[in-house]
Amino acid sequence: MAALDGAYIGAGVSVSKYSVEDRDGEKEKENNNPISLFGGATLSKFDGGALRGEVSLFSKEKYRESYDYSWISWDQGCETTASLFGNLFVDFDVSPMFKPFIGVGLGFAKNKLSVYMKATDMDFADRYYDIDKAYGSESGDDISLAYKFSLGVNLLAGQNFRFGIGWEYRNYGSLKTDYKYTLEDSQFSGGKLVETGTDKYGITSSGLIVNLAYLF
Repeated sequence: MAALDGAYIGAGVSVSKYSVEDRDGEKEKENNNPISLFGGATLSKFDGGALRGEVSLFSKEKYRESYDYSWISWDQGCETTASLFGNLFVDFDVSPMFKPFIGVGLGFAKNKLSVYMKATDMDFADRYYDIDKAYGSESGDDISLAYKFSLGVNLLAGQNFRFGIGWEYRNYGSLKTDYKYTLEDSQFSGGKLVETGTDKYGITSSGLIVNLAYLF
């Protein structure tokens, strides 16, 4: 009968909460269901368990929202287009069919963020703020160092299949953005007031993950 060690490949899905946090601690969250592909093998055994190595690739996770204030419209979104991890797991030999595990991973994530702002009610803006036009944007696109933690249990299903369920926290790193916002009116020198700068966001995801692996 196949054991829960040896080489394997598999696929899984995560029920995750994707979170984007700015430098002021404000968070935006959205539910995601990224797909994962993975492969690995047992590296060594010890009394009561084994050390397992794995490589995993996750599909895109994203957050997007559009909303209006009294006279300004915002559209903002962030996405982690892909993430790749090298993982180490410790499997505990509770029984031949049932093995709890804990794991850590280190890798890379490609992150992208964009924000667009424009004034939608210039009569209101002109009446209360004496502004003729308002618009701006913020964006960033980079590859960041990423890491993750996981814990759960693997169950042997038949001769060559393994079912796993657990909880996972993935930190996709930080993303630096550049922004430029402009107000136009004759009250400003040159007819414009332009604000530029940089911001920084932290991007994470956590939740339930289930997978099915084929054991060689």
